Amino acid sequence: MTWKRSMRIALAFALSSTCMFGQTVASSLVGTVVDPADAAVANTPVTLTNTATGVVRTATTDNTGTYRDADVDRFWAEGQRNLDAVLAAVESEIQPTDVVLDIGCGVGRLTRVLAQRAAHVHAIDVSAEMLEQARELNGHLTNVTWHQGDGTTLHPVQDGSVDAVVSHVVFQHIPDPRITLGYVREMGRVLRPGGWAAFQISNDPGLHRPTVGVKERLKAAVGRAPKGQDEPEWLGSAVDLDDLRATAAESDLDVAKVVGAGTQFCYVRTVRR
Repeated sequence: MTWKRSMRIALAFALSSTCMFGQTVASSLVGTVVDPADAAVANTPVTLTNTATGVVRTATTDNTGTYRDADVDRFWAEGQRNLDAVLAAVESEIQPTDVVLDIGCGVGRLTRVLAQRAAHVHAIDVSAEMLEQARELNGHLTNVTWHQGDGTTLHPVQDGSVDAVVSHVVFQHIPDPRITLGYVREMGRVLRPGGWAAFQISNDPGLHRPTVGVKERLKAAVGRAPKGQDEPEWLGSAVDLDDLRATAAESDLDVAKVVGAGTQFCYVRTVRR
């Protein structure tokens, strides 16, 4: 599987745990439950096209309910709660005059809330399918620009053009932590001096090791559990905090706050010098 396809799967469903991509399922780690107040709830039907076969399928995402059981209203309602949890953890606040970047926006769950609070939002995702859904589901938002990313940078967002960056339950799905560190460098590029980034990473390497047993494989084979649980885009990766601090320093960023070190839900706040 190529890195770009892996990124389409992993980041397009960064807020989800069970998502069909043609015949392939991508997910965050089922069974690694964190504090329910911090757990992401991603539960909405989405339409995807398998670029290899052209097959179109409808996917349902959920990581707190039952596999294949959708609750769209809950999905959208959780956007505000999750955003508030991230910002509160690192003591940050969106100002009405801010230009904000939402990394791994998916269908726009956090983007909706950000658009209510900020002057403008740049929402970026590597999945064209997710962005198509986002535009359709959020057509009422007049202060959002949707961007398709390239899987390694934040282009086409311009240098020094944003006041804040937000990302939640995205980077933990990237199979290679070096890619996540590359995004940290990009935060330094797009932020204005004095701007900040609030984002979540996994800092627990043990969560990203294959642990799928025979029972889960059999359940997946008959459609009672998601497939592909031992693939890199499902397992994701942890980021070492020393590496993160070193990368931030090289990118004119100061690490101002870290909450939840050693866990899957490690929140970081960096500030542009």
